[in-house]
Amino acid sequence: MQLHGWQWVIVFAATCQLAAAQDPNPATATNSATAPEDAPPVAEQRVYLPYRALRTVFEKHGAAVFMPFQEYLKLWEQTLGRGLRPAEGPPVGGVITSAQYAAVAEKDLVRIQAEFDVQVLQSGWVELPIRFGQAAIGSVSAEPGPVLLRGTGEGEYALLFSQSGRHKVRMELSTRVITAPEGRSFDLQIPTVGITTFQLTVPDADQTIELQPKLLQQAAPSEPNTTRINASLGSTGQVTARWHPRVGTKPDMELLASATSA
Repeated sequence: MQLHGWQWVIVFAATCQLAAAQDPNPATATNSATAPEDAPPVAEQRVYLPYRALRTVFEKHGAAVFMPFQEYLKLWEQTLGRGLRPAEGPPVGGVITSAQYAAVAEKDLVRIQAEFDVQVLQSGWVELPIRFGQAAIGSVSAEPGPVLLRGTGEGEYALLFSQSGRHKVRMELSTRVITAPEGRSFDLQIPTVGITTFQLTVPDADQTIELQPKLLQQAAPSEPNTTRINASLGSTGQVTARWHPRVGTKPDMELLASATSA
């Protein structure tokens, strides 16, 4: 009769048990007789062996070991108890706590002075990602200590700090103005910060300025022949600004066109 692989395993296990039961060696009996009665019972262990191709299975990187979940929890707690638990610390290396922007629109260009309050929480080098899209960066400075600017992608950058603590970072940005029949506008991608304020000054007086998104917007004193607003944006990753003459100051032809289209 030809035996299959699993039948050979059963026969081998039965043979081992029979040999152990009939072992005439007196040392075995003596050791079992002298064993302490209060010894803790041995917990039942189950081991799964891929006996057909044992060497092939364990040479693979995806080989797995099966164990009861309670045993896994014990091993996990023992590992953490040996000092391998990760040290508790801040979830990020640094945070931009607030951002202030002062933008001045010219004929075809918007110049922006950006100021960031940064709190570096860890020692050593810390990297903070920022993004400005199509805007060009003219200069970067920080107090105290130096800050490095690294390009990481199209319109994406990273600020590198070597010291922990509070830093004030100043940047000069510029982006182009889009001119359309309904007015002028520009889009600016900015880092997402919890507190963001934006000041925009446009040429010509009596201009209507629309800033999106906005939590609060109000007019501000401005120089002659200019219009200025201050706005609180909240947490956002992009600012869109549009401005055009107020209805009462539009030329008569524009008013006629508006009435005709209505």
